[in-house]
Amino acid sequence: MKTILYRINRMLIAQYLFILGSMLILKFRNDNDLDTYDPHAILFLYYLGIMFYNYNPKTINLLHH
Repeated sequence: MKTILYRINRMLIAQYLFILGSMLILKFRNDNDLDTYDPHAILFLYYLGIMFYNYNPKTINLLHH
């Protein structure tokens, strides 16, 4: 049980870091105002990360056992 929770935690941390990194990339790519993010792009990347998390067969097997 501990290994399953560890793997799920590790994937969630990886997803969080992916979102954080993409937010920083989007912030530096915005030339007009560096203090603003593009919320639609952040939401799109967030839901893309959720889709990758849900459609990964390893995570599906881990969550169902």
